[in-house]
Amino acid sequence: GVPKREKEALRIFENIDAVLRAAGTDRTNLVRTDQYYTTVQAVPPYQQVRRQFLAGRIPPSTSIAQQGLLLPGADMNIQALGIVPVPDWR
Repeated sequence: GVPKREKEALRIFENIDAVLRAAGTDRTNLVRTDQYYTTVQAVPPYQQVRRQFLAGRIPPSTSIAQQGLLLPGADMNIQALGIVPVPDWR
């Protein structure tokens, strides 16, 4: 099947998508992402999934390598910030 790190990134973005929809917005209103990796080998699969998920529109972001994450076995963690536009928002 799908390689572990790509599967992990897919799951993360599926979760982000669900949270954005529950808030009444969508991925086009994602305005920032910060990525935390336990290995630089996780970066290319993450970036590939992010490009697909965001259709090439990448918001500002910061990537940080660190020794471990809260979830054992995880290679990446993402913090995402989205907005819920109001009428006549530009």
